[in-house]
Amino acid sequence: FSIPCDSTLDSQEWFHGDITADEAAEFLSGQPIGTFLIRFSSQPNNLTCSFVISTGVEHFRLERIPSERGELIRHDNVTYDSIEECIAVNSKWLKIPYVNKNNQVIVGKREVEEGTLDKLVENLFDGSSDHLYVKQFLLTYRSFTTPQELMDKISEIYSHYRKAGDKDKWLFRICNFLKNWVKFFYYDFEGDDQLITRFESLITSIKSQENPIVVDQLKIVSKELNHGSVKRKGSTVGLVMPSPILPSKKKITIMDIDALEVARQITLLQFEIFASIAPKECLNQNWMKVQKDKLSPNVLKMIHLTDKITRWVVAEVLDERVVRKRALIIEKFIAIAKELRTLNNYDGCMAIVGAMGKSDINRLKKSWERITKTRLKDIEVLRSLMTHNEAFLVYRKALESSTPPVIPFLGVFLTDLAKITDATDVVLPNGHINFAKMKKLAEWLQKIQLYQQQPYCLKPVAMIQNYILNYAVLEDKAAFERSLELEPREKK
Repeated sequence: FSIPCDSTLDSQEWFHGDITADEAAEFLSGQPIGTFLIRFSSQPNNLTCSFVISTGVEHFRLERIPSERGELIRHDNVTYDSIEECIAVNSKWLKIPYVNKNNQVIVGKREVEEGTLDKLVENLFDGSSDHLYVKQFLLTYRSFTTPQELMDKISEIYSHYRKAGDKDKWLFRICNFLKNWVKFFYYDFEGDDQLITRFESLITSIKSQENPIVVDQLKIVSKELNHGSVKRKGSTVGLVMPSPILPSKKKITIMDIDALEVARQITLLQFEIFASIAPKECLNQNWMKVQKDKLSPNVLKMIHLTDKITRWVVAEVLDERVVRKRALIIEKFIAIAKELRTLNNYDGCMAIVGAMGKSDINRLKKSWERITKTRLKDIEVLRSLMTHNEAFLVYRKALESSTPPVIPFLGVFLTDLAKITDATDVVLPNGHINFAKMKKLAEWLQKIQLYQQQPYCLKPVAMIQNYILNYAVLEDKAAFERSLELEPREKK
């Protein structure tokens, strides 16, 4: 008698399919000691048994082993002919099956496409949706409500279910949501003392229910709230930080700094801002609103820094009046752009490629005639990479194949978000919130979060960074006039 295959596991009352350890703990919270369920393991092709003990919920993995007799089950170095035999042998701990009321494999939670605000919030806690839905909601809820209104709705749900017969499940789900909210979206609470006070009041009320599992969860929530202002970044532990290539002079020009080191310092300057961009800054095209400085501060900082780099490149080239030396400066920046590409800093690369394409620089025929064939080939390769043709198709393919750390070209990302925002309304004709739209927005926001999580393992060099940031740039009109002064238009 072998373990039932996946197609028949769903007929077992104790089998709950594709649920997480947290969800299993939710189901089993408040159940008698010995209550158990079987679910898919996070380790592919295996199963996990979750069961109640005096101190909470425990989990152990059940390894599935192919054999001539069919699939066997192994746990703690003991092999069983079937999962039923494993349950029977361990009946000392596995006494009461926690019945899956659907009596079927939960291969995926139901997809939410639309709903009222009340229903979308309730959906966070009623067990009908998975962790992906929770993340999609937290990433995008500011498109259709506010943190204060969300807190109102959660408090209402808590007040409604605090005395229900299955209150422990609801308490656990609410705590789990609060933990994720403050852990991954801590900026919602920054500078909002009223929201923090209401949050802490809700936590205090939930603690009064005296459920030991819930209390343990609340300790984590309180810790996350108290440390929320500390920005969470990925780790560079185990990576080797290269030694910076320092200039030999104290008073430097662009020609005194190694191209690779310039690229590294540009990348560090940009990544610090890029990693600080919060999802809420990217919603509702906030970077274009009247209050954009308040709504999207880091998006604007990133845009301004990229513009500063472009203008710096233009100014460096136009500040050199000797054609031969000016050509060398152009070559220098082509080399820097190439290093930025190697570092997967597409935004920095685009800033320099864009500078080279501006009429102020592009029209300097005498200067470009002195550029080596190697550098001319390099700039053409970079232009082909960052071309806007077919909606930046070449760049998009390169980005998909890049391994973090990465700084994507922010302009394309914002354009994509704007298109999704403009495509459909947030509120449908029936008054429901268009959550299908929120899922599309969340998909793009998660991509940015992925790149934000892995920082560059590079050492800042203040002298070089200050040189870049403090270089006097030219306004567009002044730059073009300088370009004409250096190389006047040819007479026909």
